[in-house]
Amino acid sequence: MRLEPMNGSLELNYDVELLGISKVFGTTPAVRDLTLQVERGIFFSLLGPSGCGKTTTLRLIAGFEQPTTGRVMIRGVDVAGLPPYRRNVNTVFQSYALFPHMSVSDNVAYGLRQRHISRTEIRRRVQEALEMVRLVGVEARRPSELSGGQQQRVALARALVNRPTVLLLDEPLSALDLKLRKEMQAELKTLQHTVGITFIYVTHDQEEALTLSNRIAVMNAGRLEQEGTPAEVYERPQTRFVADFIGLTNFITGTVRELHAYGSAGTVSRQVVVSTAIGEVICAGSQPEVTNNERVTLTLRPERVQVVAPDISMDTGWNVVAGIVMRATFLGAQHEYRVRVGGTTGGQEITVRQPRSLRVGFEGLVYMTIITPEIVIAIASLLYFVNLNIDLGVQTMVVTHAVYNTSIVALIVSARLAGMDHTLEEASADLGATPLGTFWRVTLPQLYPAVLAGALLAFTFSFDDFVLSFFVSGVGSTTLPLNLFSRLRFGVSPVINAVAATMLSLTLTAIVVAQLVLRQGTRENTGSARKWSSRWLKKGKGNSEAEYKKEVL
Repeated sequence: MRLEPMNGSLELNYDVELLGISKVFGTTPAVRDLTLQVERGIFFSLLGPSGCGKTTTLRLIAGFEQPTTGRVMIRGVDVAGLPPYRRNVNTVFQSYALFPHMSVSDNVAYGLRQRHISRTEIRRRVQEALEMVRLVGVEARRPSELSGGQQQRVALARALVNRPTVLLLDEPLSALDLKLRKEMQAELKTLQHTVGITFIYVTHDQEEALTLSNRIAVMNAGRLEQEGTPAEVYERPQTRFVADFIGLTNFITGTVRELHAYGSAGTVSRQVVVSTAIGEVICAGSQPEVTNNERVTLTLRPERVQVVAPDISMDTGWNVVAGIVMRATFLGAQHEYRVRVGGTTGGQEITVRQPRSLRVGFEGLVYMTIITPEIVIAIASLLYFVNLNIDLGVQTMVVTHAVYNTSIVALIVSARLAGMDHTLEEASADLGATPLGTFWRVTLPQLYPAVLAGALLAFTFSFDDFVLSFFVSGVGSTTLPLNLFSRLRFGVSPVINAVAATMLSLTLTAIVVAQLVLRQGTRENTGSARKWSSRWLKKGKGNSEAEYKKEVL
């Protein structure tokens, strides 16, 4: 039997259409009057909490359940009432449902054999599918001999090898650990883009849906709350449930006080002024239809708020309210603040999340001196000294070179700090050391190699620098590169060869000395550890308790 589109159209925009679908189990409604359209070739996610009806919706598309009311359309064909094997869809199950008594190759080929495909074609398509999911070489293994990620890939290959119109995925990553789940998310997105098949993906993980999807349908209690792109669902939620379910948000209730419409025909935007407990808030841009004196709820994402000092002036386009930071929490890449705004009695607390900008600012200043052309820094330094009426000479050369090369030392030292075990500093403080004592006895000794390496590199750059010295050197002040340059203008002399050899020797000597210093420091640390180890071991050689305590002290 050949299924034909009901409307006879040759150009269909949707792979799946659910028209007024409802599903009732006994007296319990699982899906209520659901209407959805899934465009061809996109990654579409059904998102919602447990029990919201998303898996039942997927099973209605697959044919494992039949709708109580409504129609299920696949490529314009009404498939309601047809069994799964009569529908051109395949499913990747949450448990993968791999046949344990079959090899990987037999699992992938199972669907093709049910369609009576020739053996040659089966071998070719199985090999293509395994190459696509990067599983070549495991064809003879059983599912129990594979990792969770490999089993998931086998399930994908088994479904894709049949070339379905739609691939259904029922939380296939939920059983994987966090790291593997992140890796498989990227692979799924790439795979969908490669094969061009419509993916309908069920998940309760908001971040997963936002990361993978072209469009998202948010469900709650069997109903569709909102459908749209990830940005639309996150930035402009249509219901309180969507705003609360996807991401972290602040809810602020208030009353509409003023309405202003602006824009050209067809693109009218509204500016809504709302009186709230935290003060007057102006909402601009595309806003829903509201009326004066209507009670509304504002949603405010934590990353859309910025905490600044009271004396900092802000742009007039910002809503500015006074507040008190009640709690600050470090979250790695962000700082989270709980801020009481609108006064201590009638206001409310809101959550604010800001990126760690101080470190980024410091690194920006450091990198700026490295990526800026040296001649620009030289001219800027010259103008700076001239405007301040500072005589050019040795002192200006030293200052310019110090500023230019400090960034090199800072980067090397900051890299060493990032890789340092900071629990050593905590252990020092725990044992009674002051912050200064901890820095002097614990932190600084670990920074010696980085400081030495940075200083050596800065010295090398300054020693043979020509551009900076040329611009900021005064009459009578000179450097070795400037002397060499003046001699080179009148021809090469033996002096230049001698100086070049001397500079090379000095550089090699500095490197050797640095290596010796580092090794000596390592030996001293090792020797100290051995000395203390021998002292502790003396107790086991027959020493009395009193002698042992004396020795340890």
